[in-house]
Amino acid sequence: MEEVLKIIPEIQEYILSDGKMFVLSTDFHEFFWTLVIMIGLVTGTSVTFARILYRNMKERSRLLNMSPQMVQVQKIFFRAICIQTSMPILILILPISYLAISMFSGYFNQAANNLCFIITAFHGLLSTAIMITAHSPKIANYQELKNICEVYFKLIIQNLVPFFESEIRFDDAQKKLLSDSFLVPFELLDGAFRSADFELYQIPNGDFVDVNKLDTFYQDSEENSANRISDDVTKVLGPYWKLNQKILWKHLKEVNLDLSEFLFLVSVVFWDFGILNLTEECASFCHEMRSKVFQELPEYENNTQKSKDQCLRIGELILALQTLQKALGIMFECRDIAMVYNLHGRECPLLK
Repeated sequence: MEEVLKIIPEIQEYILSDGKMFVLSTDFHEFFWTLVIMIGLVTGTSVTFARILYRNMKERSRLLNMSPQMVQVQKIFFRAICIQTSMPILILILPISYLAISMFSGYFNQAANNLCFIITAFHGLLSTAIMITAHSPKIANYQELKNICEVYFKLIIQNLVPFFESEIRFDDAQKKLLSDSFLVPFELLDGAFRSADFELYQIPNGDFVDVNKLDTFYQDSEENSANRISDDVTKVLGPYWKLNQKILWKHLKEVNLDLSEFLFLVSVVFWDFGILNLTEECASFCHEMRSKVFQELPEYENNTQKSKDQCLRIGELILALQTLQKALGIMFECRDIAMVYNLHGRECPLLK
C-alpha cells in the first residue's frame, strides 16, 4: 500500500477506511505492453481480413463476369464489413490512448479512469449495434434480385450440387440433367424456408421483397416514371407472387421445418426420378437414393420428438413436397405469361 501511495498519492481519497485494496501490478509497463499487443492483434486481424476479402471479391468479380449492379452490391457489403471490423479499434482507441498518456505522464484522474473502463465495457454492445446498422437489410428491386439469383445459382452449382453428384455413377449428361432440374425447385424451397419467419420474401443476401408493393419492386430509376411500366408488370406478375406466397411460403411457415427436415426435402427434390430424358438406370438409382432418404426420416422424427404424432409429421413433410410442386407449376405458368407480354426485362430470374 505504501508503494502505491508513493506512486499515486492522489488515490488516498478513494481508498476505503479499512485500507484494503487489490493491486494487480505496481509496474505499468507490463500492462501497457499488454495493451499494445492487444491493439496490434486486433488491428492486424482486421486489416488482414479486409484485404483478403477485397482481393477475393475483386477476383470473383472478374471470373464471374458480374454486372455493374452486382459489383455495386458487393461494394456496399465490403464497406459495411470495413466499418464493422474497424469499430473495435475506433471504440477502444480513446480509452487506451488516455491510459497510455496517464501512465507515462503520471497524471491521475479517477473520473477519467472510470469513463475509460465504461467505454471499454460498452465495446461489445456498440460493436453489435454498429454491425446491425451497417448490415441492415433493405427492400430490393428486380435488378438486385436478378443479380443475386445469378450469383446464387453459381454458388449452388459450385458447392451444393457436387455433394449430390459425388454419389452419381453416370455420365455427365445425366448429372447435368439432374442438376439443371434441381436449381429452380431448390431456390423456391430455400426462399420459402428463409422467409418462413418474415412477412416479406427474403432473398439470399438478406434483403427483402415486399409482395404487397411490387410496383416499387419493378421500378427502374433510369426509366421515365410516366411510362408506368412497373404498374403493368405488377398487374401481370403480381398474382403469381401472391399465389406462391399463399401456397408455399404459408405452408412452410405452418409446418415450421427445422434445418434437418429442410435438408431432407432438398435431398428428395434432387433425387427426382421422374425427370424427362433420364435413362432407366439413372431413374432407378434416383429412386433408390430417395428410398434411403425416406428410411432415415422416421428415425430422425422419433429421436427429435418434434411432433407427438410421428406419422402426422411425416405427412406434413410430404405435403410440403406437393406444395413445392404446385409452386413450381406457378413459376412455369409465370414464364409462359412472360413470353406473351413484353415485361421489359422483368421476367422471373429463376427461369432464365
